[in-house]
Amino acid sequence: MKLCRVLFVFFFIAAQLAITGLCVEKKRFILYATFLSDTPVELSDGSRWMMDRGDSFPILMFKEQQTVAVLQFAGTQFFTESSRVKITPGEEVTPEMVANYRRNVEGYVEGKSVKILQELKPEKQEPKAKKGKTAKTEK
Repeated sequence: MKLCRVLFVFFFIAAQLAITGLCVEKKRFILYATFLSDTPVELSDGSRWMMDRGDSFPILMFKEQQTVAVLQFAGTQFFTESSRVKITPGEEVTPEMVANYRRNVEGYVEGKSVKILQELKPEKQEPKAKKGKTAKTEK
């Protein structure tokens, strides 16, 4: 009885290894969206941006029966109407589109870091009056 269980487990593991050995390397599926006109958007972190005509972003998903596209922008995301963008499959993405996306991400990260640094800087305090007697004015 134990031998049957051991043989069953052995054949099960061997079958799993054979199946995974036959699998083809997975191909990454990605879509990019390119804006067709200047479009104001609000990012999920609350900041507002104006996306220019020709800006490209990876698509995370579609919503509302593919009428709304959810696009990735650095570590955040935003929504836009699908009619405002041209969908490009991953194999048709050009180096210019990727370079455009990277420039936008760099601008976003630089702006975000400046904002964080400004928030961390202590505000300049006005010098306090010296302790001691103060002159009284007579009326």
